[in-house]
Amino acid sequence: MFDNIETDLPIDDLKDDKLDRRSFVYYIVDKILQCNVSNRPFCIGITGSWGNGKSSILNMLTKALPEKDTEGNIICLKFDPWNFNTEDDILHQYFDTLSSQLNQPNYSKALKKIAHLIKDYGRLIKVGVPFLSITVADIAKSIGKSLNFFAKSENDLANMKQKIASKISKCTYFSKIIVLIDNIDRLTSTEIQLIFHMVSSLADFPKTIFVLTYDEDIVLNALSTVQGNDSRRYLEKIIQLPIRLPYMSETLKRSLLLKCIRTLRKNNYYDTDDSGYMHLLLPYCLKLIENIRDIKRLYNTLDALVYMIGKEANMTDLTMISLLEEKEHELYDWIRTHKSALTGDNSAVSKFSSEEIATLSQIKGNILPSYEISRILCLMFPKYASDTGSSGYTTDIYKMRRTCRMCLPEFFDRYYSMSLETSKISPDEIKSIVTSHPEDLPYFIISLAEMHEIHSFAVAIEEIIKTISEDTKVIIIQSLIENDSIIKATSSLYEQDPQPARQESRLLIRYLLERISNPSIYKIMRTHISPTDKDSIDISHFLMHLILESDQGSSTIRSLLKKDQIHELGKLYISGIFEIDKSFSLMDSGHPEYYMDIRYIDEDNFNLYLQKKFQLNPLNKLKFLEGCFAITGNNYFLQIDQSVLTSIIDDKDIWRTLDKARADGRILELSGNQLYAVAAYNLLKETAGDDNSLSTHMGKPVADCQALANQWKEYL
Repeated sequence: MFDNIETDLPIDDLKDDKLDRRSFVYYIVDKILQCNVSNRPFCIGITGSWGNGKSSILNMLTKALPEKDTEGNIICLKFDPWNFNTEDDILHQYFDTLSSQLNQPNYSKALKKIAHLIKDYGRLIKVGVPFLSITVADIAKSIGKSLNFFAKSENDLANMKQKIASKISKCTYFSKIIVLIDNIDRLTSTEIQLIFHMVSSLADFPKTIFVLTYDEDIVLNALSTVQGNDSRRYLEKIIQLPIRLPYMSETLKRSLLLKCIRTLRKNNYYDTDDSGYMHLLLPYCLKLIENIRDIKRLYNTLDALVYMIGKEANMTDLTMISLLEEKEHELYDWIRTHKSALTGDNSAVSKFSSEEIATLSQIKGNILPSYEISRILCLMFPKYASDTGSSGYTTDIYKMRRTCRMCLPEFFDRYYSMSLETSKISPDEIKSIVTSHPEDLPYFIISLAEMHEIHSFAVAIEEIIKTISEDTKVIIIQSLIENDSIIKATSSLYEQDPQPARQESRLLIRYLLERISNPSIYKIMRTHISPTDKDSIDISHFLMHLILESDQGSSTIRSLLKKDQIHELGKLYISGIFEIDKSFSLMDSGHPEYYMDIRYIDEDNFNLYLQKKFQLNPLNKLKFLEGCFAITGNNYFLQIDQSVLTSIIDDKDIWRTLDKARADGRILELSGNQLYAVAAYNLLKETAGDDNSLSTHMGKPVADCQALANQWKEYL
C-alpha cells in the first residue's frame, strides 16, 4: 500500500487484508457452513458505510469458502447489480448468471436441467409499474399480480418457480448455493427495492444463502418510499442474520495514516517536517478519517498536491487542510477568507476581532465539535492562539519558516492556490554562481537580500550541498555573517516580521557549519564570536548559542569543536561583552539575556559581574528581570528556572528595590517592557503564595501585567 496512486478497488485475496478482518470472514464462512437450508433460503446482511471494505469482504469470502468446503458441495455465485442499466436487466442477468453457474461442463445432467429451467424462468419475468408499489402484505401473496410475462399465464410462472424449488431440494450434487450480492447501496431506490423483492420472493429457492452487502441507512431510506415506517420491519423479515462490518480500529487507522504520510515524505524527499506538530494534530486528522477509502483518497490528494507544490509546504498542514476541504467545507472556506487575521499578514490587523471569533463559534462542523475546531486553529495558527488567549504549538519563527508552515503569510496562499509564486531568480542561476563563481558570492548574497530571495538561496544550497566544496561553504557562511545586518534591514522593508530573511540566513549558517571540518568551524567562530560593537552583539550571541545549545542536546556544532577551542571561544565572547558593556549598558539595551550566555560559560565570573552591576545601579535588579521573561501567546512566562533566578537575586532584593524605586520616582526610568516584566514577576509570586518555587509553565496575561504597571505609574 502507498507505493503508487491508490486505487479504490477492493482487495481480491485474504493475503492482501490490511485491516485484520480474516477472522471476521471466517466467522461468516462458519455460519454459512452450519446453516441448514435444505428446504428454505437464508439471508445474511453485511452492513457498513461506504468505503469500509464491504466489497473486499465478499472477495475474501469467495476465496475462503472453497478452503473450508473440503467436500466441494458448495456452489458460489457473485452478482453485482450495479453493472446493469434497468430493473429488467438486473432480474434477467441475475437468473442468467445463476443458470450459467449451474451449467458447468463437469456438472450432472440434473443440475443442467435446473439451470435451463432457471434461465427460462428469468426470461419470463418483466418488471411492471405496479411492482414498485407492493406492500409488506402483498409480498406475502402471489407474485403473479406484480409481474408481466410473455406467452405464459400467471399460474404457469408460479408453477415453474415451484418446479425449480422442488428439483433444487432433491438435487444431491450440491448442498448450498451461496449468492454474494454487492453494491446494493449504489443503486437507485427502485433498484434497491427490486433486489430485496427478488431475494425474498422471486429467487427464494431452497438451499440458497444470500449474502448481501449494503449501507443500512441508504437501504432503509430507499425502502421507505414504498414501505414508510415499516421499512426496518420489512428488512428484518428478509435478513435473518444481520452483521455489522467491524470498524477500523483507531490503532490501525493511526498506523495507516502515518504510513501514508511517511511514504509521501520519503518519495518526495521531505526532510523538514516537525514530528511534534504532526502528533499534536494527528488526533483531529483521525477524527476526519472513517475508513480505508478515506486514507487512500487522502494519499492520492496529497500525492497530487506535493507534485504541484514541491517541497515548499508542510506535510502536516497539507494533510490537515486537505481533510478539512473534504470533510469540513465550511471551516476550510472560513480559514481561506480569514488569512489576514490568522497569519497577521496585514500590519493593521493587530488582533483577531471578537466578531470574527464569534463567527467561528457559529460554524457547525460536519464531524468536529466547535471546541475541537478551535483547538485545531490554535495549533495551526499561533496568531489565533495568541488573540484568543489560548496555548498553541510554537511561536518559533525559525522552525515555522524552515518547515513552510501555512501560518506564515508568505506560505499561506500556496495551500489554497496549490502553486508556487514565480521566483525572481532561478535555481539554476543560484547553482551556477555557487559552483562556478564562488568569488562573487559576497555581492550576490547582498543582491539576494535586496530581492528578498534568501529563502530561495537556502533551498538551492540544500539541494546541491553534496557538490559544494568546503571552501565555497566557508565563503557562503562568511558572507551571510558579514551581511547579517543588511539582510535584516532589507527583510524589514517588505514583511511585517522584520526577522524572516535573517532567520533563513541564520538557519543556513548553522546548516553549513555542521557540514564543514573542525579547522574551518573554529576559524569562522574565532573571527566572529567576539562582539566589537553593539551592532555585532546579536550575531555573536547567535554563534555562541550554536555551541551552548548542545547542553540541551540540540546541536552538533559543540561535538565538532575541541574542548580547548570551546573554552577559548567562550573567553573571547565574554571579553567582548564586558568591553562593550563599559560604554553601552546591556541592562538598558532591552537584551539583558546576553548576560545569561556568560552564566553558561563561566558561572563564577557571571555572578561577580552581575553583583557589580547591581551595586552600581540597584535598578539593574529590576531591569535584569526583562531578560528572564518571554511572551508566549498573550501571556508572560518565566523562561529560566526559578532556582537560577534566586541564585542571582533573591525576592527580598527585588521587592526592596521596587518599593524604593516607587517611593523616589525612579521606577519611571524603567522601559515599558522592563516594567511589565517586574509586574509579571509580582503576579507570579502572588499566585505561588508561600511556595518558594515558580513553575516555568506558569504564566500571567500581558494585559494584567500592563494594568499593574500602569497602577504603579498612577500611584506616583
